[in-house]
Amino acid sequence: MLSIIFIVLTLVGCSHFDPLPNDQITKVSQEGKELPPLVKRRILVLPTLNKTPHGGKELAEHANAVISDHIVASPDLLLVKSSEVMDSENFVSANGLEYNWKLIFDRARTSGAIGAVGSSLEDLWYREAGDEIGLFRSKNRTTGVRVHLDLFDISSEQLLNQTTNVGELTEELLKLYTAEREPLSYDADNAKNAAARALEKPLKDLDQHLARLGWSGRIAKIDFQRYYINAGEVSGLSRGQLLKVYAEGPPIFDPETNAFIGKAPGTFKGVLRIIDFFGRDGAVAVVHSGGNFREKDRIEAFNAGMP
Repeated sequence: MLSIIFIVLTLVGCSHFDPLPNDQITKVSQEGKELPPLVKRRILVLPTLNKTPHGGKELAEHANAVISDHIVASPDLLLVKSSEVMDSENFVSANGLEYNWKLIFDRARTSGAIGAVGSSLEDLWYREAGDEIGLFRSKNRTTGVRVHLDLFDISSEQLLNQTTNVGELTEELLKLYTAEREPLSYDADNAKNAAARALEKPLKDLDQHLARLGWSGRIAKIDFQRYYINAGEVSGLSRGQLLKVYAEGPPIFDPETNAFIGKAPGTFKGVLRIIDFFGRDGAVAVVHSGGNFREKDRIEAFNAGMP
């Protein structure tokens, strides 16, 4: 009996268990379900348009910084600045009041962005109210800003959400009475704070719609049997990960109005497998199954970390 136990212990001690490579270890939730890796989605934030006569470029850039900081703070999003894609001026019409969406969609695809956020300052006002009696009079000065946000799906070129909201900032002032009424003037700090308040609700709405926007990328280049993808480690992809490949879908128009509705989903072509990474945020893949892949084909991850 002792000899049998000795033999069993010897075999167990000599056994060799190869640990799984890091890229094959799957996280497991408390319920025992697999948790897919978190693939970060790239969001293009366009320059904010200031349609008011106040604040100029400075106020627009402040509002844009609030939106950009919100995207950066999200763990599953990557900010794509408009300057990374092309000169910001080319995104905007000659009068500076509209976006050139066709050009934006074309350039955004090359950057790997899956969504584009446009914003504008639609109106700005200030008013004053308070005591009308006494030498020293308490006044409440209010600055208000109305903002507008649009979210577009780059792949389908469809508008996913648009939100308009108002933000106000009120400060109390104690003024010495004068016979002449002092004209109200623009206050840069108050306008910036009011704009930030106005953006609070639109940014919450933005989060809800971004959560429904699935991750996708593109085949940037094909070199013999290697396929170069416009997303890599920074985007959250891992070695050995499988990517589904789709052809670019055709544009769909309303048969009665001829209005553009969006781009249809393309035909499924097959699967690529990531074997390496390159550059700032790119991946190298080989064929896992299927074929007839072409540059600019759309890709999706099997485990994109989406709900």
